[in-house]
Amino acid sequence: MNSPVSSAAAGEDEGEGSHAASALPLGLGMGQRQGVGQGAGRGMGLVPRLLLFATLFVPFCWVISAAAPLMTYTTALALFGLPHVWAELGYVEGRFGPRLARRLVIGWSIFLSAIILVRVLAWTGLLEWKTGAPMELLLVGAMVVIILPELWAKGLAQTAAGLVAGGAFVMGAAIVPSFMLVCLAVAHNATPVGFLAERLRGRDRLLAMAWCVGVFA
Repeated sequence: MNSPVSSAAAGEDEGEGSHAASALPLGLGMGQRQGVGQGAGRGMGLVPRLLLFATLFVPFCWVISAAAPLMTYTTALALFGLPHVWAELGYVEGRFGPRLARRLVIGWSIFLSAIILVRVLAWTGLLEWKTGAPMELLLVGAMVVIILPELWAKGLAQTAAGLVAGGAFVMGAAIVPSFMLVCLAVAHNATPVGFLAERLRGRDRLLAMAWCVGVFA
């Protein structure tokens, strides 16, 4: 049985605890308020950590950019491009995967891996750009050539389009490889437009293409 003195002391403690808890933000529950009280002063918050990271990382980027500008640019471009390429390949696999022959998937994977290898060798200086650019274009042309049997089965117009595309890559590799690569880089921005045109039908396609013309023109 508790004595009056101990009961009074307990009441004072509860009153002080209630007063301390009421001083915390009203949106916090009792458990959260206790966590805030216990965690106060432990380590840094998110904003100070981000500021510290930026304070250290930005000067580091300045030094690296001055010491190796080309490597810094290509690395940053690759880090930005990887999620972009991953998302596009994921869409292509989900949308067209069931319709693609296994030999096409294997062939394209080999050619894409070869293109990446050529680009890395050119970036690192192990392969001269005047050699790497034509090789890259020829590999892209090979990716077009291997689908010619499928295009032939669909009709003469599709086959002619495939031959023109493959021939353009071969001629570009032989005559103006750098200009051809620039054209490919610009034309690549229209890839989402092609996805929309393939997926939509009728009035929805016309409306989407009109919006694309308004945005990209």
